[in-house]
Amino acid sequence: MSLPKHTDSAFVQVIVPVPIEKPYTYSVPPEMRSQLAFGHRVEVQFGRSRRYAALVVGFVEAPPSEHVKPVLDVIDDHPVITPLQLDFWRWMADYYACSIGEVMHAALPASFKLTSETSIYLLPGHPDDFTDLTDREYLVIQALRNQEELSLDDVKKLLRIDTVLPLVNKLFRLGFIGVQEQLADSYRPKVQKYLRLAPAFRNDPEALHAAFELTQRSERQTQALLAFVQLARNRVEVLQSEVLRKADVKSDVIKALEKKEILEVSEREVNRIAMDDELPQVDIHLTPAQQTAYATIMEQWEDKRVVLLHGATGSGKTWIYKKLLDQDLDQGGQALYLLPEIALTVQVVQRLQRTFGNQVVVAHSGLSNNERVDLWKRVQEGAPLILGVRSSIFLPFQNLTTIIVDEEHDASYKQSDPAPRYHGRDAAIYLASLTGARVLLGSATPSVESFYNSSIEKYGLAVLRERYLDVRFPDLHFVDLRKHKLTKDSQFSRQLVDEIGATLERKEQVIIFKNRRGYAPVVRCLICGWQAMCDRCDVALTYHKYRNNLHCHLCGLQKQIPIVCPDCASNEIRLEGHGTQKIEDELKIIFPDARVSRMDYDTTRRKEAYHKLIDAFEQQEIDILVGTQMVTKGLDFDHVGLVGVLHADQQLYFPHFRAVERTFQLLVQVSGRAGRKETAGQVVIQTYNPTHPVFADVAMNDYQSFFQRELLSRKQWLYPPFFHLIKITLKHKVKGTVVGAARLLAHRLKEHLGNRVLGPAEPGIARVRNQYLMDIGIKIERKPQASASVKKLLREQIAQLHKERGMTTVRVNVDVDPG
Repeated sequence: MSLPKHTDSAFVQVIVPVPIEKPYTYSVPPEMRSQLAFGHRVEVQFGRSRRYAALVVGFVEAPPSEHVKPVLDVIDDHPVITPLQLDFWRWMADYYACSIGEVMHAALPASFKLTSETSIYLLPGHPDDFTDLTDREYLVIQALRNQEELSLDDVKKLLRIDTVLPLVNKLFRLGFIGVQEQLADSYRPKVQKYLRLAPAFRNDPEALHAAFELTQRSERQTQALLAFVQLARNRVEVLQSEVLRKADVKSDVIKALEKKEILEVSEREVNRIAMDDELPQVDIHLTPAQQTAYATIMEQWEDKRVVLLHGATGSGKTWIYKKLLDQDLDQGGQALYLLPEIALTVQVVQRLQRTFGNQVVVAHSGLSNNERVDLWKRVQEGAPLILGVRSSIFLPFQNLTTIIVDEEHDASYKQSDPAPRYHGRDAAIYLASLTGARVLLGSATPSVESFYNSSIEKYGLAVLRERYLDVRFPDLHFVDLRKHKLTKDSQFSRQLVDEIGATLERKEQVIIFKNRRGYAPVVRCLICGWQAMCDRCDVALTYHKYRNNLHCHLCGLQKQIPIVCPDCASNEIRLEGHGTQKIEDELKIIFPDARVSRMDYDTTRRKEAYHKLIDAFEQQEIDILVGTQMVTKGLDFDHVGLVGVLHADQQLYFPHFRAVERTFQLLVQVSGRAGRKETAGQVVIQTYNPTHPVFADVAMNDYQSFFQRELLSRKQWLYPPFFHLIKITLKHKVKGTVVGAARLLAHRLKEHLGNRVLGPAEPGIARVRNQYLMDIGIKIERKPQASASVKKLLREQIAQLHKERGMTTVRVNVDVDPG
């Protein structure tokens, strides 16, 4: 798409990564018109002084007003996004009731969102050749040699010009500088050095003898040259790192050879996401049950774009995914394989790489800024298979033909903050409708909404009931904690302790599930009842033993545990409750010879920690693994003989319409970690209410019974899948202000929507980070027109609220289809 030709002026519409509803119009100077196309970034002034790298998303022949600012300069030679991506962004902004700028901010890597607050620094391995640089560009390089970093304002003052983003972008692309934003990691291109013989020695063996004569006074130089010659037998260039490793010398030796004009050194930017070696491929052989499910999926895809694969835990759904992906990649398609969170990628990445080798690239929210940019480039180049979390739906796909959403029921697919508050599964389905891709949703415990859509034939359905290689389903035992607790302070029943001991004697492994991290959730004074609370949130502080401090899991506040009670000065302060740290300690006391480890957020926050923990457990270097929900999420281990669930009621009575559904899913998923081909695994579930119907469904692995009962409840109380929900949260530092704003907004909405509006009400946690909260709920009939009209009304009423005196600073967050 190019600019329309005008004799006088032309105008572009741009979006910037800030919360604005619509594109802004800028004029284009005549000399820039031939350079612009859809998806290019341009430098614009937004507001009084701020400058942004804005995206060109449209062209108009006339401006909306006479006061139109000009585009300052063009940053890119090639488009950053495609028209299809913009269509997807617009849908997301409309459906999830947020701004297009917020979607842009979420979608693009940080290095694509340059602002006037950006700073630059000199890269350590920058090129030594400055001949292609202008005087201004060279002046910036010289300034960075004397100063660690420069802001873009500093560059403007240095060069005495106003437009510097194109210059910065050029130096960035050439590998001279890195770019660092205030709230983002810097992007530093990965540069590798390559060696080749100088022209005088390149094609003449006799001349090469002369080269060795030049190095005869230096043994290390001779070793390096010999190593190069050996490595370069079948290639012209050799990686410098290979030569250094083979010759066991340092880089100063290569510099000496370069100075003697024996070797030439060149630098090349490489993509971090690319894999070094293609791994051996594995043949995909399906069992008869898997083959039947595979055939059903292919048949259903003939007339339905979305198919649900309901496969039991351990049934080998991944083999079916690999078969589908293999067929897709053979036909030149691009596939997206979604997982709910980083924790699940370890084993799945290994399995996919064993089958598809270097066709697999991995995308998740834990990537550094460097890796995000490299990933974006790799997908633009047509990477065949992308394995990623929910944010990978924003990548610039070129030929997306298949999307697989594994563990589609998982709550981690829902983005909570900041906007857009999208659901990765639902957004992926809409993305597929834009690209023409097919979607497969997979789960042993499908969400009620997805299974309902298959029951009304909106989605196709394939069922896989048998476990892979005839592995037996585990035997479940329910223990009533009211009668069989080991001791008053213990979290273990006698039956669970006996089962752990028997399992360890059989040289099998144990997984213990407790959905509460930390050591003690409550720190209380036994005399006056004082409880350690967060200063900024209405929640109790959790004691973490290994840090020896109190920690708020909402805002991150950390405090030392008091020696005496701050209210009554008593020293009778006690730790109450059990988190994963305390469970770990108790197990070490009960089983002193067992190797016990813990898997929760605290032990896996470092980049490689989760991988190391999983590898150790797979290698049977750990006997008992204590974990939070991480241990329930699709991990497969060969030697797990027992799974223990310490408090199965914990989520069951949570005040949420999905409480029963999530309890069922969690227990079935964690039970699926047990079992071997020869013997059935054991699952011990401890509960204070063993007669609850959901436990009977878990014991029988009866999804249909759970689904039918849950569907009746949802229909009676007007919840999904029969109604859409919208949750509105208002925030302000003054409680009276937020209460007044919530009441006013709810009143105005009720004038139009009547009893569809619920509240306002104070949530269970009424203060977070010193902001007081109020909630309003809306239930809408499941009709597209009704939903669209309510969202339009909501935008209008929020805008009106912010015009009221004293309410301009009230934050209003809209969450469509809350998790």
